[in-house]
Formats: sequence, C-alpha cells, structure tokens
Amino acid sequence: MSIGILYALASLCFAGVNDFAFKQYIQHGRRPLGLFVMGVGVIWTAVFGAGVPASSASSSPHCSESSSTASPSACAKPSPSPPPSPVS
Repeated sequence: MSIGILYALASLCFAGVNDFAFKQYIQHGRRPLGLFVMGVGVIWTAVFGAGVPASSASSSPHCSESSSTASPSACAKPSPSPPPSPVS
C-alpha cells in the first residue's frame, strides 16, 4: 500500500475523531470554540507534521543517490560563473 493511501486513510480517521470530539465539546455547555479549533490544529500539526522530513521540499526525487535512472547532468549542481574579466 502506498504512503499516499495510508496518509489519506489516517486523515479520514482523524477527521472522524475530530467530528466526534467536536460534537462532545459542543454538547457539554458553552465553551470557547477558538480553544477547540486551536487544540485540533496543534494535534493535526503534531500528527501529520511529524511524518514530513525537513529536507523533502529542497531535494528532487529524481536525483536521489540511490536512483540509477537519473542522468548525471540532470542532477549535477550548477557550476559557479567565472569571475569577470578585468577591463583594460
């Protein structure tokens, strides 16, 4: 099973738990709704943010070191530009 499907199933489960918790929170009297929304945001960030590697946004999936299909020129770092020539 792919990681995308697992992520979608986990998201669906947490949405169900969120709906149940919201119904319980609202039925127990007049409480501030912002506190509930903040708590849900903190929990979702902790659960789903923990699975995202910090370097995933900066690295290309085609240029991994274990990838044998990527061409070396596609993954090469650009060379620095030469220094300007002196004007005579």
